[in-house]
Amino acid sequence: MLFLTVHTEGGLLPADLLEEIASGEAIGQQPADFRLSRAARLTDEIANAWADARAYWEAFQRGLRRLSEDDPATTVTREQWIIPLLRSLGYDQVAFMPRAAVVGNSTYAISHRAGPDENAPPLHIAGCRLHSDQP
Repeated sequence: MLFLTVHTEGGLLPADLLEEIASGEAIGQQPADFRLSRAARLTDEIANAWADARAYWEAFQRGLRRLSEDDPATTVTREQWIIPLLRSLGYDQVAFMPRAAVVGNSTYAISHRAGPDENAPPLHIAGCRLHSDQP
């Protein structure tokens, strides 16, 4: 198969693997691999997920326009973009962490975890207008 928009170098993505992916025959491309019924069409599910993500993004952008320029937009970023997007991707147990995590003698202000357990992977959701080099 000729790929007009993909050019590979080296062996990381060999041409035969790209052909398997394009034909839908690669491992991990069946509905069951995504916990869907056998009757589900993966292309329909992908289209639905993309439409949902776009809707969340548009709502998020509208929310940003309503804020003053100096607002860090943490609530809007969290509630109208990140949490809905994570849920649509299957992370439906995102849990708010009311206290900082303590590791040894250090504390870390982690806003959320990918589950209710204190050992669930940490997620820190900050406002989109905050710069990562600022406290």
